[in-house]
Amino acid sequence: ELLLELPADETSFEDMPEGSHPYGWHFSPDNPYNQAPDHEVVAVRRTRDGGHVMHHRRNILHHWRSGITGGRMRLQFDFRPAPGAADELYFAVGIADAIRRADYALGSPTQHGPYVEVMWPGAAVTSVDYMDNKTNIGKIDRNRWHRMVLLLNLDHNHYQVILDGKKTQKSIDFFNARWFREAQYLFFDSQNMLIDNLSVLHLPGSDPGV
Repeated sequence: ELLLELPADETSFEDMPEGSHPYGWHFSPDNPYNQAPDHEVVAVRRTRDGGHVMHHRRNILHHWRSGITGGRMRLQFDFRPAPGAADELYFAVGIADAIRRADYALGSPTQHGPYVEVMWPGAAVTSVDYMDNKTNIGKIDRNRWHRMVLLLNLDHNHYQVILDGKKTQKSIDFFNARWFREAQYLFFDSQNMLIDNLSVLHLPGSDPGV
């Protein structure tokens, strides 16, 4: 089942007008840095070769209509820092479960599934858990596009990462593996990042492959 539907094809931003707000995305009001209109937080931009990509400067979310449980999920996307991005740069991607709040004033507690971050300078790619334990995935070149694939096992709450075609040797537990119940939204977080060729698939009871 295709979970992320874009107007033209499932994995690109080509039919979205330059400068428009990308279909299906919004910024998180819980993030105190998101003090800007939607189009300033995330927008479609034209590249030098005429293609369209998603450019985001804050924490952005894509919610699914209902929570996803069981089986396998496959998230794939291409990414790179935007031209002019600061030397010190943070990027994170993950899929999370927003638990129903106990009280309106408390906000919605979040249980994270896969959580991968990239830090510049150094460009180290790591997965992170709730104890801040980090699993090294690799390093990347700041000045070119990279492809990341997350392969999720929703039956056992662990995942593997494929970075530029190289898969992690072992499965990695979800950030909150013990409490994660269902996949409710996808997020990207960065101050200045480009995203393209994005797709999310859910395959109940089967292996999504590479």
